[in-house]
Amino acid sequence: MELEYIGDQRLHVKVKGITPERLLGKSSNSIKRLPIEIGASLIEFGELFRIRRTTNDDTIYWEGSLERVDHLGERMETGRMVVHSSVGSYTGCQMSGGELIVDGNVEEFVAAELRGGQVQINGNANHYAGAMLPGGRVGMQGGSLLIHGSCNTFAGYRQRGGLLAIKRSALQYCGYQMLAGTLVVVGNIEEPVGIDMIRGTVIVESPPQDNLRFTRHFSLNSTGKTLIIRLVRSQLLELGFECGDLGVGDYHSFSGDTANQSRGELFIATSRS
Repeated sequence: MELEYIGDQRLHVKVKGITPERLLGKSSNSIKRLPIEIGASLIEFGELFRIRRTTNDDTIYWEGSLERVDHLGERMETGRMVVHSSVGSYTGCQMSGGELIVDGNVEEFVAAELRGGQVQINGNANHYAGAMLPGGRVGMQGGSLLIHGSCNTFAGYRQRGGLLAIKRSALQYCGYQMLAGTLVVVGNIEEPVGIDMIRGTVIVESPPQDNLRFTRHFSLNSTGKTLIIRLVRSQLLELGFECGDLGVGDYHSFSGDTANQSRGELFIATSRS
């Protein structure tokens, strides 16, 4: 199925519930009558979106300028969605299955509280990627969030499971209050990282300029090759995520946050000279 946004690009639109499992088997007229939100008002889906083509499979292609379309793919359970545009906030939040691909950038809270499935962002992600939602208790709990560009602050905030990988740079507070799961940053990362983490694994492939300052909340355990990173590399490559020299060389292994019984893991690549 192909859907095209034809509405005013200045409006923030919420498309909660427009997912493959809900649309599969419905007629075009039924889909057009589904409710979506603009502010506090409900309107019909067909007022802002054109159905360009219908199919019998569970794949949805989204076209048009979707930068202000929010909640796309929220609570998706099965199927596949491909977005040929940048898109708004809460994309893929609380997904439990299926595959969501965005060929552009995403705003805040992409894959927040993700429970399963795969979210792939071929551009950059704004704040709180894979984090908990406002008023929530935990962030992503399963599945995978693959960001091929850069990521703003608080990626993986209270992450409790799953795999979050960032190809380029990540800004401050990556892995803040992390509870479990795996967070990988292939490019540069800004401190602090892993602050108040309780458990989980953070892997940093590009060594920071000031390693001592960067790890001041952690204790050094050892330096050498690490099986867990090679396993993470294999998993990422299977998912089609290019991760450079991840897992090839030696890593400094740290435990922390020291304020929380030092049960989390932080791996930082040694110099790649």
